Amino acid sequence: MKIKVKKLSTFTEKTRGLMFSDTDTPVYLETRFGIHTFFLNGPIDVVILDRDYIVRVIRKDLGPSRIFFWNPKYFRVIEFPYKARLPKNVEVGKKLSVEFGVK
Repeated sequence: MKIKVKKLSTFTEKTRGLMFSDTDTPVYLETRFGIHTFFLNGPIDVVILDRDYIVRVIRKDLGPSRIFFWNPKYFRVIEFPYKARLPKNVEVGKKLSVEFGVK
């Protein structure tokens, strides 16, 4: 399955993530340290991928003002904003094709 994402590369972009955002575009970032959902407008869905883009963890409806950690051996993260919920056919163990370049 192919997912189109906006890649967050800088420290500031990664820290901000979907804060104060009203987008319907999923964002991709790389981190081993976890994520936070402070200042979000609603819950998000989070997918943690391994180095081969295989889904290892799914966290649905992660509400605002939360902190989420996972096994630090996985570092690829896709956050799906409230308006762009996680596609139904994304499951643990499935490989995703991530398309970067969404503005």
